[in-house]
Amino acid sequence: MKRYIFIYSLLFLLTACVARPTPADDPDLLLFDFSAGIDQNRFGGATYCAGEQGASLACSHSSGALSLTVQDVGGAAYAVWRTDLAGPAGDVSPFQALQLRMRGEDADGGGKGLRPHLYLIDQDGRRAFVDLTQFGPVTRNWATFTAPLRWFRDADGLAPDFSRLAEFLIVFEWAEIAGEFQVDEVRFVQQVRRAISPAPVPQGAAWPAGFDLTVYATGFPNATSITWDPQGRLWLSQQTGDIWLIHDGDNDGQADQATLFASGFTELVGLLWHPSDGTLYASSRATITALRDVDGDGRADEYRELVSELPWGRHQNNGMAWGPDGWLYFGIGSTGDIAEEADDLSATIVRLPHLGTRADLEILSRGNRNAYDVAFDAAGHLFATENGPDYNDAPDELNHILPGEHYGYPHAFGDDSGGGRYRTPVWNFAPHASADGIVAYEADQFPAAYRGNLFVALFGQIFSSTPVGHEVQRIRLTPAGDSYTAQAEPFITGLDRPLDVAVGPEGALYVLDYVAGSVFRLRYTGE
Repeated sequence: MKRYIFIYSLLFLLTACVARPTPADDPDLLLFDFSAGIDQNRFGGATYCAGEQGASLACSHSSGALSLTVQDVGGAAYAVWRTDLAGPAGDVSPFQALQLRMRGEDADGGGKGLRPHLYLIDQDGRRAFVDLTQFGPVTRNWATFTAPLRWFRDADGLAPDFSRLAEFLIVFEWAEIAGEFQVDEVRFVQQVRRAISPAPVPQGAAWPAGFDLTVYATGFPNATSITWDPQGRLWLSQQTGDIWLIHDGDNDGQADQATLFASGFTELVGLLWHPSDGTLYASSRATITALRDVDGDGRADEYRELVSELPWGRHQNNGMAWGPDGWLYFGIGSTGDIAEEADDLSATIVRLPHLGTRADLEILSRGNRNAYDVAFDAAGHLFATENGPDYNDAPDELNHILPGEHYGYPHAFGDDSGGGRYRTPVWNFAPHASADGIVAYEADQFPAAYRGNLFVALFGQIFSSTPVGHEVQRIRLTPAGDSYTAQAEPFITGLDRPLDVAVGPEGALYVLDYVAGSVFRLRYTGE
């Protein structure tokens, strides 16, 4: 995945936040419903409303909601509504997220909305915040915003002590703000769930005759990875750091609900379940984390960083696959576009034993500029997609990865073997196609001719004036010496930004689209 996909993040985060979750059966901690006024929360904590450095903030109770009228914010001026978290309200460690139902109106009536920040402060004074400006403005329509507690960090990336909170704040700061902001309830929730509504396949999408393409799930912008667990359930990651379990409760081939399993990661791009021991691996910036749900409540309560401080820059550690040897394989991208690397782990494919540490990492191959994803076929052969440089027209690549080999970066690309020093690709994709997710098809739902084929998601161009990518390609392999030759053809076209592919337990092909926030399901019907 080229780094340029990150520009799409801010365009869609608000949509992801406003879906109103349904709390789990366990009781939530309702701090305010404002039905009786605004002087104190349900646990007796006093409130405070003020402007600082020339800003003003008027607090009132209107139509069952807290109304905050703010003006003259900007520069060093800020306005704050604060409440003390007394007694039970100060211990939110059993909860997963903070939830607010809110709306806002800017002073000129233009509908741009207000931009509050949420702060949690513990008894030692650590101030952790979620900056709502990254999600776009709050608008005049009521919406529910849910912020997982793991999103709350201070400037050093540290969390407050959630068992000893002292204050909750709504703050208007860092931008010129004037208008009215309303909140009608604030609560900490045990579990974050969201409904998934049916959706049509986008116009312009095309796929082969005899197959049927449907939308399995939607509503997850900036989605980066999908994986299946040993129980046959689909899991999805978002670049913003959340991991969701996708439910198809009635087994009709259309997901109907999602449950938030874990959150708080930076640049989360890879997920992979261990086949037997209940460990979910997450690949985020510079880190490989093992997650477990120890108490069985449907959310991760054990976050174990196995590997940290991996090199990152223009790229980072990416998608993962289990090898036939039981080791975890993944790529670590280059820190630059075309440059020598300072860290020996940059631009490599590595392997790690199950629950191993950084000291256990072994370099399998070198010269892999940005191996975004890796996959093993049934015979145990390893393949990797590779993103070519952004600022020349070298191709993206499909490589057959052999131990100890060098694949050219930063000296040679495509079919340039550097005089026999480097391995060349088994297939060259168009320059800037952004070849990303890859899977080997070894199931029986498709006709037999598809077995052993590879499917690759081509995210699409930014640095090319000619449109390329935006599709899933089928790769047919032919043995040639100690490697393969290949032929590729478009398989699913007309997508927005396909980023990952996976084969479901029933043998269907699932395609994740980053921008659409959708998971597509392709089945063979023979019709």
